[in-house]
Amino acid sequence: MTNQVKIRQIEMNIINVLETGIENTADIASTLNLTYSAVHSVLNRMVMYYIVQRKGNGLYGPMKGDFIVASDAEVIAYRRKKKDRLDQKETSSIMNLPDEIVDFVRLQYRSNVERSVILQRLRNNGIDLSKFMLNQIIYTHGIDRAYSQRNRAAESELLSV
Repeated sequence: MTNQVKIRQIEMNIINVLETGIENTADIASTLNLTYSAVHSVLNRMVMYYIVQRKGNGLYGPMKGDFIVASDAEVIAYRRKKKDRLDQKETSSIMNLPDEIVDFVRLQYRSNVERSVILQRLRNNGIDLSKFMLNQIIYTHGIDRAYSQRNRAAESELLSV
């Protein structure tokens, strides 16, 4: 038996639209008579909680799961409880990463590549990490300390232009 995942009504509405084959954020917004920014915000939250998957270029797809609609208070309490377990799971899985992934992140970070671009490049190579996991790699392996001076100097140069 799978665990039921509590979600808000708007999230269930978006899942129902995604299951009809509509994947574009703008099309989802028009189907639900909502603004683009509202749908975009909810979709980002749904990606973070593994309710939908981001396909790229404003396209999303539903994830498999036993979703039930609950009140906002119940959903928030459920997610807070789940988040503690997810963070522990993700942190422990960082220790099991192949050295090639850590070296790739180090090389990208050293080259001042934005973290969102690093994540996208990893996804393009079949490695799906969350922002949390990428940050954990950077901090756990001391990548931020090794290149912090250089990155701050480059950032200040960009801001002064």
